Amino acid sequence: MSKNRNLLFNPPRGTEKPAANQNRGHFGALRGGKLLVAFSGGKDSLALLHYVWTHRERMGWEITACHVNHNLRGAESRRDADFCRNWCSERGIPYIEAEVDVKHTPEASARGVEHAAREHRYKALEEARVKSGCACILTAHTRDDQLESFFVDLMTGASIFTLGGIEAVNGRLVRPVLNVSTEEIAEYLERNGLSPVYDSSNDDPRYVRNLVRRTLIPAVKSLDSGIMDSIGRVQAESATLRGWMDERTAKAVTHMPEGGVAIDRKLLDSFSAPERMYAIGKWLSFLCRGGRAHTGAVMEQLSRPRSVRHNLPEGWLCEVAPRTVRIFPAVSVAPFCVDKAERTESAELPDGRLVKFPPDMIDTAFRVRSRKNGDRYGGKKLKDMFEKRGVEPYGRDRALVIESGGEIVWVEYLPDTQKMKIEVAAYTSDTPD
Repeated sequence: MSKNRNLLFNPPRGTEKPAANQNRGHFGALRGGKLLVAFSGGKDSLALLHYVWTHRERMGWEITACHVNHNLRGAESRRDADFCRNWCSERGIPYIEAEVDVKHTPEASARGVEHAAREHRYKALEEARVKSGCACILTAHTRDDQLESFFVDLMTGASIFTLGGIEAVNGRLVRPVLNVSTEEIAEYLERNGLSPVYDSSNDDPRYVRNLVRRTLIPAVKSLDSGIMDSIGRVQAESATLRGWMDERTAKAVTHMPEGGVAIDRKLLDSFSAPERMYAIGKWLSFLCRGGRAHTGAVMEQLSRPRSVRHNLPEGWLCEVAPRTVRIFPAVSVAPFCVDKAERTESAELPDGRLVKFPPDMIDTAFRVRSRKNGDRYGGKKLKDMFEKRGVEPYGRDRALVIESGGEIVWVEYLPDTQKMKIEVAAYTSDTPD
């Protein structure tokens, strides 16, 4: 067998420049660090964990392994967890095991099991990183994963901005073997006598990625015409373009504490048409898997004067108003009604907002609710008062209306009619992010 000069078989030298080998560069930059290695027990993660364990003393690494059990494959999932636990125990590797019932999570119902598993896996890995005091999380994504991502993106509605593939470094996440092929992984496992577990879900044809892996990837590799390098260049150019567009449009976007984003219309209107389309399309896709049709509908509405709401996938809404484009979960504008009992100083709303009453109102019972059609305050329609003050529909639907004995005595956002010193705290301390 010829010498394989891939990173996995040639430990990084302390004097080697990162540019000499991308993978060595990533490992070299981690010298002396505390590393959390995501460990599924499969071939890629087994090769990665074995490598960092083998070279831990030479590189000054402190390593911890983390296995996330998604409970998707019954006895097979338990087998994988047992394998990872025992493998680490035999080598004295600190080990963390996380478990989540993915099928019964809200994310699985809304966006599918694959998405839910990915979301909970990275959440569990980050929690394990904090718990173990590690600086970063290593995952074993390979060159084949990168290639698969390209075709999966194409088959699921990609744009020129979303073909960038998997990032080698993304915050605390580091993917140091992204240039390593499946064949090189197999060679490494054979050389070191390593036997991974096998995930039978990789044979399930219902998953797009499995279809790509079993049909497209072998065909692409057989062409041997530089197509893989070409795809790599397209992904790199897409990532560069996306980064540039992110930088150009970020100033217009504000994250809303109740979920979603608000895009400033004045700044949005100052962008070029491609920049506007990117900013809207990016967040529609990211938040609720909105597609090109949704983006087109929002873009069309930008030229019209009236405020309009669009229904989006997975229970989200997009509101196009004169000053703001908001993308938010529909539950954040759902009607609400709670009662403040006598001799209490506050009332908590279903979304976690806390309404605090002044001392002279504590002994009185009040009802706190959202607005209703036909509401009047001081002889005027609430709708007209909101419009006069420029309160957009999103704000109107979330505005607090406080009544006593069936009569409205206080309305949020209407300070000229308010004499009561009522405060609204954004969220209570135990409200989830």
